[in-house]
Amino acid sequence: MTAARAADLDRRIRDEAGVPEAALMENAAAGMQAALEARGLAAGTVTALAGKGNNGGDALAVLRRLAFGAPERPGRDLAVILSSGEPEGLAGRQLRTLRALGVPVLSWEEDEAACRTLLGRSALLLDGIAGTGLSGPLRPREASLAEAAGTCGAAVAAVDVPSGMSDGLPPDAPVLRADLTLCVEPRKACLYRPAVRPRAGTIVPIPGVFPRDACSDSPDRLLEPSDLPFLVPALRPDAHKYERGHCLVFAGAVGTSGAAILAARGVTAGGAGLVTLYVRPELWAAAAPALAGEIVRPLPEDPSGIDLSRARAAVAGPGWGRDPGNRAVLRKLWDSDLPLVLDADALALLGDLDPPPRGAPLILTPHPGEAERLTGRTAEDILGDPGAILPDLARRRGAVVVLKSWVTWIVSPDGGTAVHDGMDGSLAVGGSGDVLAGLCGALLARGLPAFEAAEAAVLAHGRAGAEARQEAGYYGADALPRFAAGILGGLHAG
Repeated sequence: MTAARAADLDRRIRDEAGVPEAALMENAAAGMQAALEARGLAAGTVTALAGKGNNGGDALAVLRRLAFGAPERPGRDLAVILSSGEPEGLAGRQLRTLRALGVPVLSWEEDEAACRTLLGRSALLLDGIAGTGLSGPLRPREASLAEAAGTCGAAVAAVDVPSGMSDGLPPDAPVLRADLTLCVEPRKACLYRPAVRPRAGTIVPIPGVFPRDACSDSPDRLLEPSDLPFLVPALRPDAHKYERGHCLVFAGAVGTSGAAILAARGVTAGGAGLVTLYVRPELWAAAAPALAGEIVRPLPEDPSGIDLSRARAAVAGPGWGRDPGNRAVLRKLWDSDLPLVLDADALALLGDLDPPPRGAPLILTPHPGEAERLTGRTAEDILGDPGAILPDLARRRGAVVVLKSWVTWIVSPDGGTAVHDGMDGSLAVGGSGDVLAGLCGALLARGLPAFEAAEAAVLAHGRAGAEARQEAGYYGADALPRFAAGILGGLHAG
């Protein structure tokens, strides 16, 4: 959810539903306290970093609850650093209560040296310097506190978002680096911008502050593993191979035949009933023995010799190369009514052809460098705010766009967005994207709409990486199809 929508939700719950702002703050503080205590982070010296806004008030409320919940702890175990003067309103009330309890209150502006000493002996910092309502980068004084807090050695728990992180800010703006972020649901979209996502640490959702129905009122969706069974239908016991779908794969070149094999295996892992891999004639002898149930055919010189009649979907691009023959094949696929996945070299060829939008389903799977060529924006800009850039590409191409990254963004032509918070470096291995393209193609062949096929493929791919890492540590992309097949094939078992 964007900052503007979050602010509107807060207003509606207060003004229309009549829930006092103090009750919202107390609910948030209770959830955050519980999350900290469940992780054993509330022991030792806990210091709240408080700005003048509601995030500062939340941090102070958590500190007050810690003081109330452990009366045997002396007040010196709790402390406050004010980042920018005395807060007013609810935050000011929380601060007055803490002072009455004997909790020390320091000012970063007036006594930076004492604040640095306190930071150095703190076990946990509650970051409430600034929230999503931030309209520009942190001011220099607040930024210096954020930098000191992030490097002092204490664990940092950010309230809702790390200070300095908000919609529309450039990724190089100063942001406090947190170990965990206690985010009141609905979770904030700015946390999942790939360029800044690592600064949020572990994102811990805090439910129960706003009504669940209100939390779902957003065009953005965070994908969860529990979504997968609802995205992928069970196979009928009497299904035959053509009903499960025939998917064509156009991939591979001299030196990159492995990409073709991985993509074909990805299609099989996704549950398609038939897979036909078209490779250059000189690759056929190498590719055919590497596959079993998949059909391997030499690519005809004339694209008219490619039979699309019984296919239900196609994947083009992994390790494919960019020669004129492939351009002609891509044009034939583009002009057909086959659901289509374009990856890697097919994306570059698409830019060269620049055809009009097609009527059939289309999934594009660029990494940031490929998205740069497709959008005309830098990879840094795209990773900094994919939600502002990818929708235009999706509309222009009539495509579901899957931006492959440590946080994967899926955007549809109508503006719908889904985000997968992967953060799994083990998937950063050559060939991983080829398997993902194959999974997308399989799910299209099985009849899923393009957006749901992309969501399911990304989820299965992410889970496959996690399971492969758990079993093998580091692994090659050839391990992924086996795990993905087990995940998708076991969804409706029993």
